[in-house]
Amino acid sequence: MKQNDIVCPVSTPNITKTHVKDAIASALLPADIRRELCGLGLSLYFLPECDTLPGELAFHPELQLFNLKKGVWAARKSLNKAAFPFVNNLFTFSEPSEKYPHDCIYNVFSVNNRLFCGTKTPAFISDLAAENGMPAVRFRQNYVKCSVLILDENSIITSDKAICEYFDSEGFNALYVTTEGIMLNGYSCGFIGGTGAMISKKDLVLFGSIGKYKDGLKIKSFCANIGIDICCLSNDGLYDYGGLLPLSEYLE
Repeated sequence: MKQNDIVCPVSTPNITKTHVKDAIASALLPADIRRELCGLGLSLYFLPECDTLPGELAFHPELQLFNLKKGVWAARKSLNKAAFPFVNNLFTFSEPSEKYPHDCIYNVFSVNNRLFCGTKTPAFISDLAAENGMPAVRFRQNYVKCSVLILDENSIITSDKAICEYFDSEGFNALYVTTEGIMLNGYSCGFIGGTGAMISKKDLVLFGSIGKYKDGLKIKSFCANIGIDICCLSNDGLYDYGGLLPLSEYLE
C-alpha cells in the first residue's frame, strides 16, 4: 500500500494522501485490534492516562491533543513532544478536566484551512489557529471531533445534525448517522468520530463490525460512492476508543 520507504509528518491532519505509518491510539485498544493495525503497517503510540479525565476518557487521544496542520500540534501540558515522532511543533496548554465543556477543550479538528470547534472552545485554541491563518467555525456542542469521522478533505460522517447541515451547505459530502449502538463503557453511547480513522487515501478502519451498527449500510453505501473501502478490525459492535490520530505517512 505504501509508495516508498520515506516517511514524513502527515500533510493533512486526520487523513493521508498515501498510507499512515505512525499513529496515536488509546492504550485501551484490545490486543486483537492492535494486531490488525500492525498487520496493516501501522506503528502505534499510546497516550499515558490523563488523571483529570474520568474513566476510559482518560485514554482518548481526541480529548488530549489535536493536529492543527503539518507537524503542528496542540496538547495538554503534561504531554511530552519527545514521546511522539513527527511532531515538529507542540504547543501545550492547560489540562482538560472532568466536567463538560472543560473535558473537551482539545476536541477540535482542522480541514481546508479552517478550525472546527465548539462555542466553549478556549481562546488559546482558536488564537493558535488564527495565528496559522485558520478562522474558527464554532458549533453549539463542544464534542466536535468526537462527532466527526473525517474521510477526506471533502467528505465526513457525523453524528451531529448541525455539523452535518453546515458541511452540506458548504458543498461537502456529509452523512448523518446515529450514536445508537456505539459502545463506550460508563456511558449510554459513544461517538462516531471515536470509532476509527482513515489509514490510507482509500481505507477506513473501524473499531468493530459495521454490520452490527444501525447505520452500517448507510456508511457502506456512502463510502462506496466516494471510493473508500472499510476494514472492520473486530467482530464486536462499534466501540469508541477516542479515534486514531495519524502522525506520519509515506511519501508519494
